[in-house]
Parts: sequence; structure tokens; C-alpha cells
Amino acid sequence: MGWEFGKSTKKCAACDRAFGSGEEYFSALFWKATTDYTETVKENFIRKDYCIPCWEKKPSDAAGKTTGKPDKDASSNVFSFWKTRITVKEVVKTPREVLVEFFDNLIEPSFQPKPDAPIPAEIRQKVIYLFALVLLRKKVLRIKENVSREGQPFIIFERTPDGKVYEVLDLTISENELVSLRNEFSKLFEFEI
Repeated sequence: MGWEFGKSTKKCAACDRAFGSGEEYFSALFWKATTDYTETVKENFIRKDYCIPCWEKKPSDAAGKTTGKPDKDASSNVFSFWKTRITVKEVVKTPREVLVEFFDNLIEPSFQPKPDAPIPAEIRQKVIYLFALVLLRKKVLRIKENVSREGQPFIIFERTPDGKVYEVLDLTISENELVSLRNEFSKLFEFEI
């Protein structure tokens, strides 16, 4: 004999109020005799969910309200019940949002991705430059203009679609240094580029 009962409706069976994120509620299984198409009777479960105030009323009251008519034996039909909670959905960031947030942090002089392994000062600007190029390739940033400040070349990047502007030192990195930087980058940030 298969035991069948439905999923949570995420609303109270007695007062019809939808449960909020993180809200606790009770679920109860009731026995119900049903007739299938072959006219045989089988035992089946009906699941009903109740908010805390409705559950604190006696079970026969809660069960009777869902059918619209009192069920004098509803409390004896309760097979099992449990207290549960609506899952709080964690906001999952897209890879793009993670990259943007990381780059915003990386630009801040005091930011260290790993306090126990800080970015050496001599490679910090190179790491920022390399990460800006990664974001350019992923079309998160676009080059707005090239400028010179106090004799040093800078690239002005603009973030799409919000237009936030970043000023990054324009560096020339040799192929050998690029390989070394990629390895350093992977160690520092625990992902490959």
C-alpha cells in the first residue's frame, strides 16, 4: 500500500493566510477514505498546513474550517503532525555580481582578500590591471578613455550598465610576468583566469 500525501501549500488551511519567509507553521496528516476509479476504497493521507494561531485551537476546529463543515472526529483522524518553517531563500549572486563586487573591493587600498596572505605592494597595481582586463573581456567594463596623470598613463574604465568609473594604471606586462601574475592571482583569489 502506497502512502500518498501532498506537498506544503505554504498557506494556512484554516485562515487561508500565506506563510511568510522564515515563518514557522504546523503540518498535519489526516486519514481520508477515498474511492478511486475502480470503486475500491483505499486509505489516503491529506496534508494540511496551519499557522501557529490556528494550530493552537483544538485540531477538530482547524480541520473543520478547511472543509466548511464541522468534523466531530477530526482530532481522531490526525495521523501525525510536525512543526516546520518556510525556507528563507538566500539571495544568490550571479558570477557577474561577484566579479564586480570583488573588483570594487580590490580597488580599495586597504582591501586584502586573504589577511594571512596580503597582496604584495609591488604587484597590487598589476593585479588590479589584470583583473580590469578580465572584466573588459567579460564585457563588464569598457574602455572610456586613456589619460595621463603626472606623467603616468591611466585607462578609464566604465562599468556597464550603471556607468561607474574606475581609473586603472596602464601597465605593460611581459609574457613571462603575465604567467607569473596569473599563478599569483590564482593563489590569492582561489580561482583561475
